[in-house]
Amino acid sequence: MEFTSNKTGLDNAQVLSKSTTATALGNSSVDIKGTDEHGDSLKGNNDNFSLSIEVDELSRDVTKAAEIQFKLFNGLAGSGAITMPAVANAAVDAVKKIFRRFK
Repeated sequence: MEFTSNKTGLDNAQVLSKSTTATALGNSSVDIKGTDEHGDSLKGNNDNFSLSIEVDELSRDVTKAAEIQFKLFNGLAGSGAITMPAVANAAVDAVKKIFRRFK
């Protein structure tokens, strides 16, 4: 099954409906590629989904670049452009412990 409309975009509800129907039996694959309302790149399939955004030139200083990227990430999460998976508190604590080593 293929849906294409490079000029006008696709009806989100129709794409969701057709994709859900196509994958209901678990023997179909779905590949999605396009742009969101901000012009950022979207790409996904049954296993992975990604959103790629353009950013201004990043600092060569790794710490500063990471801070900027983290703020952008949180901004996307806060706006609802991306959603965060539920993570167990033990996993969050382990990651925080690792990050503290590099401060």
